[in-house]
Amino acid sequence: MVRALAYRGASVLMLRRATGDSLGGCWELPGGKLDELEDRTEYPLEALAREFEEECGLKLRGTPRLIASAPRVSPKGKLYQELTYLAEVADGAERLSHEHDEARWHPLHELAPGQLTEATADGLAALRARAAA
Repeated sequence: MVRALAYRGASVLMLRRATGDSLGGCWELPGGKLDELEDRTEYPLEALAREFEEECGLKLRGTPRLIASAPRVSPKGKLYQELTYLAEVADGAERLSHEHDEARWHPLHELAPGQLTEATADGLAALRARAAA
């Protein structure tokens, strides 16, 4: 799994999971699974760019930087590695997929807009720790 701490200025893009979906109502960072291609598994940065555009209709600018990596267990009990990248977002307006019902540019200095997924909470903590260092 890959996630983007996608920023514009001092805010990061957060998406709210649609009601009725897995983790419905929770806020998360854009991202998703690596796809199996015909001849190989998708590379993490390929998946990040694809998932980001699919989920919010935006493109990333420059080369994202890995800032966190953590083992996770899916709701179905599968173990996987979650990679969180810091990435700048190109200009444009969000266009949400069916997986989410709201997008918000969240200022880093403010409290979370609601319940966060574990990966989102960890990613924000990694970014704040990096900024404080």
